[in-house]
Amino acid sequence: MMHPAQKILFVCHDAALYGSQRSLELILKYLPSEQYQCFVSVARPGPLQERLAQLPNVTVLHHKRLQWVKHDKRNTFQKVGDVLTLLFNAFSRAKGVQKLVKQHDIDLVHTNSTVSLEGALGSAMAGVPHVWHIRELFMEPSPKFHLMLGCKLSRLIMASLAHRVICISKAVQSQFGPYQDVSPQQFPLIYNALEPETVSLEPQPKSHHSVFKIGYLGRISEGKGIHELLDAVSYLVEENLSIELHVVGSFVDNAYERRISQQILQLNLSEKVRFWGYQEDAASFLKQLDVLAVPSANEPFGRVIIEAMANRIPCIAANSGGAPELIEQGETGLLYPPGQAKVLALGLKTLYESPELSEKIKEKAGRMVLERFTINSQIRMLEECYQSLLPRLT
Repeated sequence: MMHPAQKILFVCHDAALYGSQRSLELILKYLPSEQYQCFVSVARPGPLQERLAQLPNVTVLHHKRLQWVKHDKRNTFQKVGDVLTLLFNAFSRAKGVQKLVKQHDIDLVHTNSTVSLEGALGSAMAGVPHVWHIRELFMEPSPKFHLMLGCKLSRLIMASLAHRVICISKAVQSQFGPYQDVSPQQFPLIYNALEPETVSLEPQPKSHHSVFKIGYLGRISEGKGIHELLDAVSYLVEENLSIELHVVGSFVDNAYERRISQQILQLNLSEKVRFWGYQEDAASFLKQLDVLAVPSANEPFGRVIIEAMANRIPCIAANSGGAPELIEQGETGLLYPPGQAKVLALGLKTLYESPELSEKIKEKAGRMVLERFTINSQIRMLEECYQSLLPRLT
């Protein structure tokens, strides 16, 4: 006897194609269509909508976002205004999600990141289970992530308004320490994942680049540390190493973009640094590199790290956040102390001068990705999470 598919509403704050959205797309692609009928409601339009509309078990919807995160520092007057605006909009924005739940007879709501509060409130009003996918290190200071209600109160809200709080790394999970001690099953650890077929274990033809290509991939903001990487590149240029830095991604704000432009001029790096803007095909970019640098001091997971590993590109990352859970020093990559540009430069120089080390890292990192970060494992754990909350179909 065939049972009807269970209906899940995914709440997504933005349909741009960055880490959280690509992770969501992969989940939706692999959730069994005979078991789950998926609805994705996005607050801001973008290319993700088109891609999701092509999946057989996905219906794309729209809602109004209830913003409780600001990306710029706020003074006291602005903070008061932010909270008042949040309170004023809370009911109507949550009501919008509640209507979607009722209209489509939703069984469970899955909010795709910390940023959206409306999914939690709307599911509570509708009386359906709520899963909150936490992809941020919200308890740590960040120049581009400021919770309007403060870290501790926001954490309490997340723990109170979610039946399951999915954490994408142990670093993210550790933020819920006091609540996790009481109810550990509420905070499952489910790492981000890749499709197995995207992982390359076969040695590629050796590059004939006359220049050693260092890459950076992701949004460009102060917290991501591109200024630190530029300092490291400057040290290498001073040693007359034949290198280039290739940057793919968009600047988050104009002030930081101006700061980086000035830094490049001051360090005389104009001929050594190339900015490519946002690129949808990240894999093609990665394959052209000799090393990927991830200088972010508070990376909650580091999806770009496992993408680099899958493409046989050695990675060097700041030893903070989720990166140490992905990289074993000297085996599957290199780590350096956050903020230490000279140590970062030394790590890059080591890979520049040691092709043997690079090859060892490529081999071990690729096998590690296949063992720990494939989508099949993620979907299995996600289904276990859903089924613990959904009514049993017999």
